[in-house]
Amino acid sequence: MVYLTYILRINIKRYNNMSFTIIELLYNLLPLVLCIAVTMLMVSTLRLRKQTHEQYRQINQLNGEMNALLSCSRGISEKLHTHQNQFQNITERQDKLEVAEPGNSGYKQAIALFNRGATEDEMLSTCDLSRGEINLITHLQKAKAKNRSQTH
Repeated sequence: MVYLTYILRINIKRYNNMSFTIIELLYNLLPLVLCIAVTMLMVSTLRLRKQTHEQYRQINQLNGEMNALLSCSRGISEKLHTHQNQFQNITERQDKLEVAEPGNSGYKQAIALFNRGATEDEMLSTCDLSRGEINLITHLQKAKAKNRSQTH
């Protein structure tokens, strides 16, 4: 900036001595002004390129993180599906075992009462089962109903 001022003073003195007009002075300084403008534009362009490069790097990093999360969620979804199938198979096997075993009419009766909405005390007084057995039947039937509602 000091250099520019110095050049302007020299040129003004020189032009005053030669009786130039202000327009001629500005015309002679135009290349210098244009060089300064081009330099400023180049600096701005370099800064914008650097910012753009950094933003592309951040976008690529975020894409990598998103892909990792997506693959993780797929794995969790597959495991959940596998566990649901295993649970359904276990409950089907349990149902088959209950039907196949003789002398388990108390269990069948308790399940039927549960499905009709009976309380544990009603099942306990009606069926020839202990409170622990009634609690187990109630818990298993609730889990079975919850699993059916999730798969449908």
